[in-house]
Amino acid sequence: EAVASKKVIVCAGIHSAKLLLVSGVGPEHELAEAGVALVADNQHVGRHLADDAYVGAVLSVNPDDIAELAENDANAKIHGGAFLPSPEGKGEPSERAIQIMATGATTQALYLSVLCVNPESRGTLKIQSADPLKSMLGDFGFLTDERDVKTLMAALRTYIAPMAEKMGELDAAYSLVAPAPEVLADDGKLEDYVRTSFIHTYHDQCS
Repeated sequence: EAVASKKVIVCAGIHSAKLLLVSGVGPEHELAEAGVALVADNQHVGRHLADDAYVGAVLSVNPDDIAELAENDANAKIHGGAFLPSPEGKGEPSERAIQIMATGATTQALYLSVLCVNPESRGTLKIQSADPLKSMLGDFGFLTDERDVKTLMAALRTYIAPMAEKMGELDAAYSLVAPAPEVLADDGKLEDYVRTSFIHTYHDQCS
């Protein structure tokens, strides 16, 4: 229990919503279900949860290049990357809409991650009871907004495919393995690729 004479600022990351909910601040019906006495009905607590879903792309490589990279930066989790504007031509040219990172490298493959930096999809956090030690129920709602899927599809086509093509011109050892050309060319297949291969980035926010 903590008491303040004027204001309380809760800075507990994803647990900020949980602290408010078990303290009685949140959607009235959910607090009632959890057995928490209502202090203030606020429909926004535990709502609007956001995170960046990212999809992967895999390129074949020249093993000599990768060996050199590993030798120079053996402990790097991320080997490089860039922020890029919207692949759909939205917003300002200087806006950071897509992030591309080289997140893994072996002598067989280079692994790239493509993030939608400003996702539209939203999820929820709920408490199960008044017990502050009991885990929350979380649903990030990844890719529930079609705009995020379309943005990631466009990023793969606009940025990854041309980059792989350019790398192949410089060295034939480089080519795009996934998503495969036939997947990139087909809207339905590419949407399936995005929806079945996305990964959690643990950039929880907005709840």
